[in-house]
This record gives sequence, C-alpha cells and structure tokens, in this order.
Amino acid sequence: MLILLNTNYVQNYIAHKITASLSKKLGTQVSIKNVSISPFNKINIEGILIKDQKADTLLFANLCKIRITDWFFLQKNATLNYIGIEDAVVKINRKTNTWNYAFITNYFNNSDTSNKGNKKHYEIKKIDLKSVRFEQNDQWTGNYMSASAVSIVADCKKMNIATGFIKLGNVGLDQPSFVMKVIPALQPKN
Repeated sequence: MLILLNTNYVQNYIAHKITASLSKKLGTQVSIKNVSISPFNKINIEGILIKDQKADTLLFANLCKIRITDWFFLQKNATLNYIGIEDAVVKINRKTNTWNYAFITNYFNNSDTSNKGNKKHYEIKKIDLKSVRFEQNDQWTGNYMSASAVSIVADCKKMNIATGFIKLGNVGLDQPSFVMKVIPALQPKN
C-alpha cells in the first residue's frame, strides 16, 4: 500500500478526488493539475485553481512547494521549513457587503469543531514568493488595490495563524509594485 501511495498516478488520483469533493461542497471549481509527494517531507502542487461562485478566478498558483518536518503526520506540531509559490494571482472583490471569498471562510468556520483541542499547530520558517500578484477590487466602498512583486523572500521568526501575528526576520523584495486608487462606490450613502 505504501508503495502505491508513492506513485504519481495514485497521488494525483487522490488529489483529484479531494478537489472534486471540495468543489461540490463549495459549489465552485477547485482543481489541481499535478501533485508530487516525496515521503515524508516534500510536497509539490502544480496548477492550483480556485474560482469564486461567479466562476471568476479567486486564486491561481502555477506551483506551490512545501518542505515540512520529517514524519509530520505523526507529530502534533509540525514545522513548514519552506513554502514556495510561483506565478500566482489572488483576486478578491465585492460589489455588495460580501466578499467573493466569503463562501470559503463560511465553509471552514462552519465545519466540525469538535476536535478543537486536538488542532495541529504549524510553524513556518521561510516563505519564497515568485511572480505574485494580489488584487482587491472593493466596488462596495470604492477602493481598488493591487500589489505584486517579481520576488518576495521572508524568514519568519514567529507566526500565529489563529491570531494573525507575524514576526519577520530578513525580507527581500525584487521589483515590488503597489497601486491604490479610489473608484466609484456602490454602497448607498447613509
């Protein structure tokens, strides 16, 4: 069985079953082109696509590389030694008071919480982003923001996902770009 799990065919079969199930539960397209897992600490995921409920791209990443603690699945806490993301775009938007990603946060917030005390905690050591772009088009309040970079490399000193606290060490930026502008707002004035 372990030998089968190490084959690219079986890994991709499982990944496609998981994304099909997630697509059905979220009511939108979630897909992965290819997965490669090397026991027991290396994961490469190619062609990650998540669409919003209007079939617009919410997230696309050409490649995501994760290097994690050896035998991470046997440990309560694991260290993500490296997270690399290449050729990625995240597009969030809203025309009402609800963001286009709200259905995802609602799904995960409403999931079974009976194992709250057994949650795993992950520590992240290094983040390496190449050719990434983030767009926030808030037509409701009349704000548009876009941020991109050829490369962002950050050493994480401390990160708490639950509280949103991040303490960074060295951060390297290559050709960062940031645009912010006011656009016509759809929100009715009080």
